[in-house]
Amino acid sequence: MKTNSLLFCFILLLFACKNDNSKKPNIKEHDLPPYSKFGGKTMGTTYHILHANPKEVLLKKAIDSLLEEFNLELSTYIDSSTISTFNSSEKGITVSKKSFFYQNLILADTIFKNTKGAFDPSVYPLVQYWGFGPKEKNGKNINDLVKVVGYDKLQFKELSADSVQLLKHSPDFKLDFSALAKGYGVDVVSKFLERNGIHDYLVEIGGETRLKGFSPSRKKWRLGINTPEESASVDDIYSFINLSDVAMATSGNYRNFKIKDGKKIVHTISPKTGKHIVSDVLSATVTSPNCAEADAYATAFMVLGVKESLEIVEKLPRIEAYFIHSNEKGEFEETYSTGMKAYFEDLN
Repeated sequence: MKTNSLLFCFILLLFACKNDNSKKPNIKEHDLPPYSKFGGKTMGTTYHILHANPKEVLLKKAIDSLLEEFNLELSTYIDSSTISTFNSSEKGITVSKKSFFYQNLILADTIFKNTKGAFDPSVYPLVQYWGFGPKEKNGKNINDLVKVVGYDKLQFKELSADSVQLLKHSPDFKLDFSALAKGYGVDVVSKFLERNGIHDYLVEIGGETRLKGFSPSRKKWRLGINTPEESASVDDIYSFINLSDVAMATSGNYRNFKIKDGKKIVHTISPKTGKHIVSDVLSATVTSPNCAEADAYATAFMVLGVKESLEIVEKLPRIEAYFIHSNEKGEFEETYSTGMKAYFEDLN
């Protein structure tokens, strides 16, 4: 179910700094300090940060440490991580309610319910079956794995004001927050910047992005959405969007796939059938006040398709969505939620 983001950081940075014809804010050049940028590696991908730093604090070391702590809880590629410990357990584990792991559990539960199970972190056994996880799981029948999947099967037992026991119904019940964790990591880093007095920034992890205040051009941040074709290069931009004080994530299938038994297997997997999704949606872009939500809903919308996704979006005041999809002739079409249209219109 995890999908691959279609945003690329150097595109974001390039167009964030370019001049455009959008209306200039009422702000003088000297009102904002010079911008700094740095990046690194995390969660099996890269991160990039562009920010106005009035305190001139040394951020990179602190953020690398924060992301390392985050990774030690949520990475399925680290055997000793909290999530790997849960996955390898027979009956479950006890965790702190203050942990990153628990916070992701709670948010995942809300999105699971709002999407009627289309977003389901317990799909991990199926992810492994199809060879997209850190270890491909062999010897299991896909029908048996589907019976294990279901986030609502996870039980929470309160132990104290700070701790909760997570109970598994089967040793094969396993979680994967890869369709949520990068976005949550963006939120964690963004809050850290704000605690340090930085309120004009772009934070990006693996393409999932959160933006606040003004770009170096003293305007809104301009982001590029990649053309959803397998042959498209990373700088082949299909559309642009102007944003500020919001998070954005884009999901799609056309680059993240495997060849299994001579067949192309895409990365979006149905939690209900255990099979890869064949959908008219080529990419789903979602905005939200926090990036974790945007990341998770973008994944779910790849499973649901345009019509059902829009029905969900219109019920959620925090969420907006933009879809690039194909019609019967194989041509690109675009569909916007009510609020998302304004972000694109603001380009003029």
